[in-house]
Order: sequence, then C-alpha cells, then structure tokens
Amino acid sequence: MLDVNKMKVKTRIKEGDEVKIISGKDKGKTGKVTKLLHSKSMIIVDNTNIKTKHYKTRQEQEKGQIKQIAFPVHISNVMFHDSETNITSKSVIHLASSKNNYNRLSLFMPLMFES
Repeated sequence: MLDVNKMKVKTRIKEGDEVKIISGKDKGKTGKVTKLLHSKSMIIVDNTNIKTKHYKTRQEQEKGQIKQIAFPVHISNVMFHDSETNITSKSVIHLASSKNNYNRLSLFMPLMFES
C-alpha cells in the first residue's frame, strides 16, 4: 500500500524563483525561494510563514533566545509570479537565450491577482 505522505511531488520550482502564496495565512504574499525540501515536497520562501521559535540554554554561560524563522510551505500552495508583468501562473517554460543562460516564462492559465 502506498503512503501518500512519503511520496515526492515533481516540481519545476527552483531556488531563486519568485513565487506567490495562494493559500494559508500568508495568501497573496510574494517572495523568493531560498531552499527546497524535496523529501517533504516543501519550500522555504523569504518573509512568509514566519514563526517564533524559543531556544533553551545549552550551557550555563549562554542565554535563551527567541528567533523568528521562516518555516516551509507545501509546493501545492505556491504559484510562479512574474513581478515585471504581474502575472501569476502554475506553469513555466524555459527559453534558451544563450548556451548556459535560460529565461523563464510563465504560460498556461495565468491567474491575475489584484494587489
């Protein structure tokens, strides 16, 4: 029997892409992808899904800390976002402009969000 929680979701999202959150408490926010978690099918986006984490002291000389950390978001809750044209889309294609450089272009069912 397949365990759905352990299945990897194929993604075209890469580090450095600009994405828009489409569901959850941060719906409508945009940011760049800083880290991919392939095993969990999640990504970490700058300035979204921020939570407060409390750290205990490990040694007697140290003090406890309270830090705000960006937690991961599931891949299904984000869409590609092009800030130049203000188009949000689920799909992206690559256009080869030179030997090692690719331009990414959003296509297929663009969803316009009013800002």
